[in-house]
Amino acid sequence: MYRTIDTATWDDPWFAELTATDKLLFLYLLTNRRSTPCGAFEITPKQMVFETGLIEAEITASLARLAPKILWWPDIRVVLIRNFYKHQRANSSFKYVPAAQKALANFPCSVRNAVLQFYPELANDTEWVPDQEDTLPIGYEEGIDRESVVKLSKERVKLSKEREKERGEGKVSEEEEDEPSSLDLASPSSRAKPKRRIPRDFTVTDDMKAWAATNGIAALVDLDFETEEFRDYWIGDGGTKSDWIATWRNSMRKKANYAKDRSNGNGRHYTQNGNGYSEDGPNSSKDQRTAASIRAKMERRANRSNGSNNYQGTPDRRPDTA
Repeated sequence: MYRTIDTATWDDPWFAELTATDKLLFLYLLTNRRSTPCGAFEITPKQMVFETGLIEAEITASLARLAPKILWWPDIRVVLIRNFYKHQRANSSFKYVPAAQKALANFPCSVRNAVLQFYPELANDTEWVPDQEDTLPIGYEEGIDRESVVKLSKERVKLSKEREKERGEGKVSEEEEDEPSSLDLASPSSRAKPKRRIPRDFTVTDDMKAWAATNGIAALVDLDFETEEFRDYWIGDGGTKSDWIATWRNSMRKKANYAKDRSNGNGRHYTQNGNGYSEDGPNSSKDQRTAASIRAKMERRANRSNGSNNYQGTPDRRPDTA
């Protein structure tokens, strides 16, 4: 499993204050081959001792100091890197969230509840109930209401099942299904707008046209054509965005700037006229030769269509005898 590690970690004030032992253990856990997409994984103290060279007492003390960035359940031998999912998800594809949900479902309820407290969006269609012995990890923050977390997960499961039933009956479209519900606003960590694929019926609206006209873009860009091209590109690419209108506006700005550059002669631009193609861009010798070559090709094609082999193009080119 590959993962992203920010080189600015060494500049982080929290990390800078750690001891050498704490830094070693933190980076060891962050790069551990046993890690899962949700940030939790099983590991024994003996494995940590063997692979780091530290003694078990040092590891136990270091895990306590690394809280709450690192949560440790000694009774079930599970480690949770609190921000692992957040950072890896930001640099991964849309498949990462389902992978994290699948991995999280394999852990005991105490671990799942801890992860859900930070990332409620990882609740899936599994009926999660408290374990008989629901233990807290070392470093678990005070004031966390586990019952509310379990209640939230059950409500999300219920909503998911209702939408599944409605989708089967054709009452819910893909766009409505992707819209965040009120349950997504239950905690600060879930307030970010989710990313989703571009709707297949994405088109330019009156508000979008008004924005383009206000910013002088409508006069430079064919909005209907460019929007259709924009939609087809992202449908084929399969990428996800949190705000497709903002992405469209940024694309139209780029199109308008490109059109301005061409009209100002900052790039090669050839327009068709009665004699073939003429150059509107820089008057360089290379561009002149290119324009002459285009004119010659147009004249040869015209002669062929007229059934004539008489070449009347530029004198520095031999006639086409084909």
